[in-house]
Amino acid sequence: MSNDKAVIFDMDGVLVDSEGFWKQAENEVFSSLGVVLTEEYTNLTKSMTTTEVAEFWFEKYPWKQKTLKDVEEMVILRVIELIRTQSCENQGVKTFIEKLKPDPAIYHRAASSLNIEPRNCIAIEDSHTGMLAAKRAGMKVFAFTNGDLEINCELADCRINFFEENGFELVTRYL
Repeated sequence: MSNDKAVIFDMDGVLVDSEGFWKQAENEVFSSLGVVLTEEYTNLTKSMTTTEVAEFWFEKYPWKQKTLKDVEEMVILRVIELIRTQSCENQGVKTFIEKLKPDPAIYHRAASSLNIEPRNCIAIEDSHTGMLAAKRAGMKVFAFTNGDLEINCELADCRINFFEENGFELVTRYL
């Protein structure tokens, strides 16, 4: 067992508050299949897996248009869409994560697996924390901004706003 330490986050419910999205997706998908959702039954489905929810509603209101697997996937895809398009980050989680020690271990492992010294690597990062971790690993750091002028690039050796602009030329100049 390694002495390395890590902080691992569950996404659903820890990083993002998505309970309302699951309820919304369930309502939209199952209603479209002719299911009549009641508060009593939706309270029962809160603690179920998506597979169990699909089976639960199918037993109550069997549909013919889709398989259980298709319906389960429809619910999951709808939740993903809602998470991507609406604010659901749990308050304070971003600051909490940013305060954790940026560990260079992932960069050391990447360089080691390539059999290259970290000082001969360039890490392309878009976050201050990631840049700090790469710097601690002894790598050159390129900040990728994707046009966002708000990104803190003070640790970066170089800045790439868009890959198609001059990203390749900048990287090859440092190699």
